[in-house]
Amino acid sequence: MYSISQFSKLTRLSPRMLRHYDKIDLLKPQTIGPMNNYRYYSDSQVGTAIEIIKLKKYDFSLEEIKDILNNDDLFFKKMVEEKINLISESIRIKTDILEEMEMCLKEGIVSINEINTYNILYGMVQEQSVIKMRRSISIDQIDSAIDELYDYSSKNNLFPVNTPAASFLGDEYNDKKLDVEIFIPIRTKLIEKLNNKESIAEIIKDKNEIEIHKIPSHKVVSTIHMGNYEEIGLAYQAIEKWIEESNFTPTGFTYEVYLRGAESIVSEKDFVTQVCYEVN
Repeated sequence: MYSISQFSKLTRLSPRMLRHYDKIDLLKPQTIGPMNNYRYYSDSQVGTAIEIIKLKKYDFSLEEIKDILNNDDLFFKKMVEEKINLISESIRIKTDILEEMEMCLKEGIVSINEINTYNILYGMVQEQSVIKMRRSISIDQIDSAIDELYDYSSKNNLFPVNTPAASFLGDEYNDKKLDVEIFIPIRTKLIEKLNNKESIAEIIKDKNEIEIHKIPSHKVVSTIHMGNYEEIGLAYQAIEKWIEESNFTPTGFTYEVYLRGAESIVSEKDFVTQVCYEVN
């Protein structure tokens, strides 16, 4: 048996860390001295301690490590596969950030505001029929919600004719719980056909609150944002500044059209988003 100081030297885990592992039931001592309440560890626990160190190096949390130690090899394999995917995605994101930072240095950009310059466009959007749904979701769930809408369109022969868009509702931004309405334009002739039915809502509306809707023609001020969504606020700022200096009044209806996004299998720096403000 090893005292906590001896076990600490063998495993390179500090006594403070070993006490913490004991407290959270991750690595409890083999026995506690009845007279002195000292912790004592067995030979077999050296291997467990080394395994914990290795799993921490693999970026597993202590809670995840506890689950791995208490399950079989298949569970371990599944956890490692998931962690590989997470780390790969993290590396991809970091690589994009590095490329962007290198571009800043190469092009002599000294302010983030210099990366995007926005040309403001004004025009009329014609009436369009869309399939839409409103959800309360996190920012990370938007892509899957768009996929769900496309899948529903395909299964119900709704024939999307343009790229998806999203309108963010509510006064406050919370990336963990967004009130968002997602819509995709669909073939107009389909709506004309459905209009001959008694109730479009009964035909198309489903339990997931997916429905057909007509967006009336409207005047719009817009701009194109190139790159990831973290900096898209600059596009909104450019439009609002332009509107302030014009004779237009925003109606409150704003939306983003994803001309090229995650579904295009491109780097985030190559995303193309049209930001739109309806105006009077």
